[in-house]
Amino acid sequence: MVKKKFGGEKVGVADILAEPKAAPASTGPAWAKGAGAAGIAAGPLQAAAVRGAPARPGAPGVVGAWARGGPQGLAATATSLNAAAKFAPAARPKPIGAAASRPTLGLKRDLGLAAPVFDSEAFPEAEKLKTAKEITEEKAQAAASAAFPAVENAGEALAALCKAAGVAATEASLTDALNWLLRSGVPEAPSSVARDRVLRAGSLLIEDKASRAAEITAVLEAYFAEKQKSGKSSAKVLEADGLFDAKLFGTVALHVADGAKRSAIRERLVRRLLKPTTTDVVQRAVADALVPLLTKGDEGEQ
Repeated sequence: MVKKKFGGEKVGVADILAEPKAAPASTGPAWAKGAGAAGIAAGPLQAAAVRGAPARPGAPGVVGAWARGGPQGLAATATSLNAAAKFAPAARPKPIGAAASRPTLGLKRDLGLAAPVFDSEAFPEAEKLKTAKEITEEKAQAAASAAFPAVENAGEALAALCKAAGVAATEASLTDALNWLLRSGVPEAPSSVARDRVLRAGSLLIEDKASRAAEITAVLEAYFAEKQKSGKSSAKVLEADGLFDAKLFGTVALHVADGAKRSAIRERLVRRLLKPTTTDVVQRAVADALVPLLTKGDEGEQ
């Protein structure tokens, strides 16, 4: 036994040197395992304060800031925070309209579908800008159409058409003369007067070359097939095509020996007449061409 210096109380040396007893295991919640165990190890008074119950019968319980916020309370809080969560919260959906996350450095951002390209392939019917050379050629053709003379017979018609086309006026130049009329003479005519002069020359030439009706029909059909394939036509060109049907196809039909071919041309003119986009000028020309053709058709069928 050793006597304390100030208290005068005798304390056994063996009790001082002996290892403290381990606190009993707790099966309660995290707070009981942390703060409760710490309180029991600290002593009966502190344990009672932590549990909020009297340490011995008749003694008042110690409940206060020390029990809730002292070392025992802090130990319980730390134990609760370190405990594993009983459930994992579900991931929140990304709000609509939220900014896209930035890609990692060195990685390309996925931008989704590529932006549409508006080029000549996407809009084949769009008219391309003309080059300076094309503009110069159009002006020259318009000048040739404006200067086209009035003709009275097939000889003058062939000479005038071949001169405008830049070829020699021979029998072999019939195709070249008609091609200039179809592609330049009428479409580039600066006025209705010049256009009518060119169309009259074409009609006179076809009447004179009735024996070559098959060749003339092939030239006309090739022109319309080319126009249909390109799909690009202005209002002026559409009106010119209607006049070609009336003046040129109508004249060819009068001299075709094949009744089936004549009937096909007649139906073509009727379709042109009934089109809602056909202008008044074209309607009058088609109606004038149909009158002799219907009579010719009846005689051929008989």
